[in-house]
Amino acid sequence: MNVFGPIVIPLLLTATAVAGPVSAVALAPPVDDAAPLLVVGPDAEALVRQAGGDLIGPERAPLAVIAQGESGFAQRLDGAWLVIDARWLLALCTPSKG
Repeated sequence: MNVFGPIVIPLLLTATAVAGPVSAVALAPPVDDAAPLLVVGPDAEALVRQAGGDLIGPERAPLAVIAQGESGFAQRLDGAWLVIDARWLLALCTPSKG
């Protein structure tokens, strides 16, 4: 009996599906304080307020907000799970015209 197909092929497909987003976040450029930031974490709005930042945009996700602050804002976001440059995320998600 060949068990290679039923076990390995779904495992490889799952690994491929997970590797793309994980590598994209891992290769994100360093955070620039002057740029809008995507802040992910529990009660992200409160984290931004505690760090002295301002929320950007009318929509809020359950665990994330886009925010901007003064110099050192990204370093003051204690408790955030992820802080990345929102401009980079926009470039990653916007199809190129070419």
